[in-house]
Amino acid sequence: DKDARLVNLTIDPGSVSPEYSIQSGQTAYNALVLTGTTSITVTPTVNNSSATITVNGTPVDNGTASGPITVSQGTTITIVVTAKDGVTQKTYTLTVAYPPVVVFTASTGSGTEAQAHPDPAITVSITPAPVAGQNIIVPFQVTSASTANEGQGWDYTIDKTPLHFGPGEQTKTINLTVLPHNWPLYWDRTIVLQLSQPSPAG
Repeated sequence: DKDARLVNLTIDPGSVSPEYSIQSGQTAYNALVLTGTTSITVTPTVNNSSATITVNGTPVDNGTASGPITVSQGTTITIVVTAKDGVTQKTYTLTVAYPPVVVFTASTGSGTEAQAHPDPAITVSITPAPVAGQNIIVPFQVTSASTANEGQGWDYTIDKTPLHFGPGEQTKTINLTVLPHNWPLYWDRTIVLQLSQPSPAG
């Protein structure tokens, strides 16, 4: 028998992404875990119970969790399945991925209220980009060093919808619009955005 396929592959804690499917023929997967996770176990299940399994070179019984594996961002775990014939092998990999981290930069902009001003672009980045199966949400709120909140909806508008980053997306833009006024005297306002750390989108 030359069947060296897995029929299931799971980790604990965390999840395999994309979800394992024997029909896909895929052999490279991501192991999605929370930031700070330092150890996981891997449970591989073979399609033919006569096949044998190693995880990072250590034999593992079919459908049984491996011993704890020390991990960090980018760690690669290798699962090798050897068929009953003792020759045919298939190798699977799991790459550990934490949620991305905000590394945002804000490009500042200003405008007079005498006329509508082009929206100052505020660029928000996360690194690394989410991998397959990761959908990340970055909430933010408007704070101020002056009286920005008092002018919201009157002096300016801003879309306060949380930012959603899908697989491969690393940059999003928040649009702020300065509204027109014809008053001869008016005080300046400073608008500050405070971003939260990324978290998995529900």
